[in-house]
Amino acid sequence: PGLNKLDADPETIQKRFGAFGESIFVGLILGLGVGVLAGYKPGDIINLGMSMAAVMVLMPRMVKILMEGLMPVSESARTWLNKRFGEREIYI
Repeated sequence: PGLNKLDADPETIQKRFGAFGESIFVGLILGLGVGVLAGYKPGDIINLGMSMAAVMVLMPRMVKILMEGLMPVSESARTWLNKRFGEREIYI
């Protein structure tokens, strides 16, 4: 109900929380919270927090690299489909 009015984009979170709004700290806090809620031992909680922080930092970079590699394939497919089916708007 009220969540649609919540302004939770990365820039706003970083501005509001400062250094703790960085994705690495958000991942650490989320990982620690999930570990505590799951009832893990303290060592496993820390491990989960660090793993989640690493994922929060590395995942966007890896997806960006994959998407850059797929762009030429997408453009070629769009060109082929436009030749085949006319100049309609095609989303790939």
